[in-house]
Amino acid sequence: MAASVVSIVKREGQIVEFSKDKIYNAIKAALRQTNQDQDQATSLTALVLPQIKDGMNVETIQNLVEAVLMQHGPYTTARAYFTYRDAHCRMRR
Repeated sequence: MAASVVSIVKREGQIVEFSKDKIYNAIKAALRQTNQDQDQATSLTALVLPQIKDGMNVETIQNLVEAVLMQHGPYTTARAYFTYRDAHCRMRR
């Protein structure tokens, strides 16, 4: 059975193929930044991936990552991820 391709909508409206590696790398970076066990990135990513649907926008996906980190990850990691997102949002304005 072939895996289906999931497309997402970027902030500027561009439609691109979803990459699960981006979710994994973002979670791993947040764990690394807060000196947490980076091996958790695999299990945390596995909690996010089933929630991602074709046509979702990047903001919604980032909200899912944030929610999973708040519920299942270390609080400091969730806070670091939120702070990173907030800083980049302000830079785009």
